[in-house]
Amino acid sequence: MTKTFRDAGYMTIGLGVLAFQRAQVRRRELTRQLDTQRHELRRQLDHRRQDLETQVTGLRAQLADRTKDLERRIEPLVGQLENQLESGLDRLEQRLPDPARGAVHQARHQAAEVRSQLSQLPPLSQLRGALAGGSAPDGNSG
Repeated sequence: MTKTFRDAGYMTIGLGVLAFQRAQVRRRELTRQLDTQRHELRRQLDHRRQDLETQVTGLRAQLADRTKDLERRIEPLVGQLENQLESGLDRLEQRLPDPARGAVHQARHQAAEVRSQLSQLPPLSQLRGALAGGSAPDGNSG
C-alpha cells in the first residue's frame, strides 16, 4: 500500500510538473502573440502618422497658396480704395478754412508715414512664426 501511495504521489507531482510546463508554454505563446500584435499596431500607427503629416504639409501648402492668391486679389482693391479716399480727402481739405486745412494736411502726412512704416514690416505669418519660435523677425533671439 505504501508503494501505491508513493506511486500516486509521484503521478500527482508529475501531473503538476506537466501542467506547469504547459502553462509556461502557453504563456510564451501568448507573449509572442502580444508582441506580434504590438509591433503590428506600432507599424500601423507610424503609417497613419506619416499619412497625417503628409496631409498637414499639403494643407499648409494649399493655405499658403490661397493666402498669396488672396493677397494678389486684395492688393489692387486696397490701392483703389486708398486712391478714392485720398482724392475725397483732397476735395474735403480744399473746402476747409486755412487753419483746419493745415491740421488735416499734417494728420494725413503723419498717417502716410505710419502706413509707410507698416508696409516695411514682415508679413504677419512671419511674425507669428517668430513669436511661436521665440526669435525676433530678423532671426535673432529676443
